[in-house]
Amino acid sequence: MGIVLPEGMFNTPNAEYVREFVEGRAFLRAVISLPQETFISSKASVKSSILFLQKFSQNEQNEFNSIVEKHTKELKQKHKETQDKLESIINYRKPKGEKSAKYTAKDKARAKKELKELESNIKKQAFKRTKIDFDYPIFMAEPEFVGITSTGEMGENAKNELIDSYEVHKDENGKVLEKSLKQKGILSYFREFLSEQNLAWGDTHKKIGGSDE
Repeated sequence: MGIVLPEGMFNTPNAEYVREFVEGRAFLRAVISLPQETFISSKASVKSSILFLQKFSQNEQNEFNSIVEKHTKELKQKHKETQDKLESIINYRKPKGEKSAKYTAKDKARAKKELKELESNIKKQAFKRTKIDFDYPIFMAEPEFVGITSTGEMGENAKNELIDSYEVHKDENGKVLEKSLKQKGILSYFREFLSEQNLAWGDTHKKIGGSDE
């Protein structure tokens, strides 16, 4: 799957939930950063990138989820004392006969807020640790030319580093005599990357750093 996204989606806090949703369900196989002027002729000046994603197989999804659960359990155990204390404040009820409450409504509200923040931090930390354990290679490229100019011109006069370029030799009548590779394009490098990493691009997955599934 390929998708074009503004680069703000990769690092802004507001898009964090989108990144986690994608990274928790698919391999990010490639990121190709496009030139600033790629979409200027369409009145869009935001710098964008092409992302190539490959959905996890069921085994890969299970492995990812199990790592998340492992780190979540470890972090909850680490913060158990704090969590138990906050929950005891939240669930506190003043016993009959007690002159004054041990915890006020304000204390309970503060404890609820702190518990929510703690649970959110545990979730984020567990996901970050999972990404470290579930590591895999990603193809990166940043072409200067992608077959379209800032004025929208395309065709032979618009240099394109995404695809292979060839030097064509013709006879005096314009007949092509020879066609030789002048410069490999990013697509060719991506194919080489997949081959070198022994990665299947399609329905058949090969587990990163492991055996066939």
